Amino acid sequence: MEVLHEMQFTQPELFSTLRFRIGIRGEQDQLRIRNFGLYEGPDIMTRQILFAKTQHWTIDPYAFWSNPTHSARGTSSTGELIALYINAKSGDS
Repeated sequence: MEVLHEMQFTQPELFSTLRFRIGIRGEQDQLRIRNFGLYEGPDIMTRQILFAKTQHWTIDPYAFWSNPTHSARGTSSTGELIALYINAKSGDS
């Protein structure tokens, strides 16, 4: 597999028709960890929502997990991935 992984970069024409790329074991996990380390926190809009809703959420913590009544536009792609991860983990319990 390592030979094929190397070949897809040295001879990309051989792999042009493949829908998927060959990865090294653990490569995706390493990329996720690296990208998570680069995460600088929520964007300005998210911070404003958090600040505005803090008092309500401290009174009713369950309200934090209910679906928002507004669309969350402007969220960074990393923030969206983290939100998907949190939602997926909360569904596992």
